[in-house]
Amino acid sequence: MERFVVAGGARLAGEVTVTGAKNSVLKLMAASLLAEGRTQGPDATRHFGLVVDDREAARAALQAHGVPILPGGRLDFRDPWGNRVQVVDYRDIQFTKAPAVLRGMGLAALEKREGARRELAAAGLS
Repeated sequence: MERFVVAGGARLAGEVTVTGAKNSVLKLMAASLLAEGRTQGPDATRHFGLVVDDREAARAALQAHGVPILPGGRLDFRDPWGNRVQVVDYRDIQFTKAPAVLRGMGLAALEKREGARRELAAAGLS
């Protein structure tokens, strides 16, 4: 991807360098966090998860851009509109992709961690 096109009411400022496809979502996160002019306060009822293949890389990107991480031991933050964003490592969730999809994404070596494997087995999904 050579550029990001952002449409909407918020003006962006800053610079994000995009290289390669791996963890491209990190660049999108950084770009979205440059939005100014938030007009609403945080709302605990708005929440979404962001699944990444490297949570520590996401943490580093957020910290590099001065994004406050919410307390509680997770990797949660508020986006400029007040939504709570929970960054979750793919290896830790009870969700899986077909091996062919992982290969196509260049993530064939990405293994689920033991806790996620137990949850998948308990749900009959292993």
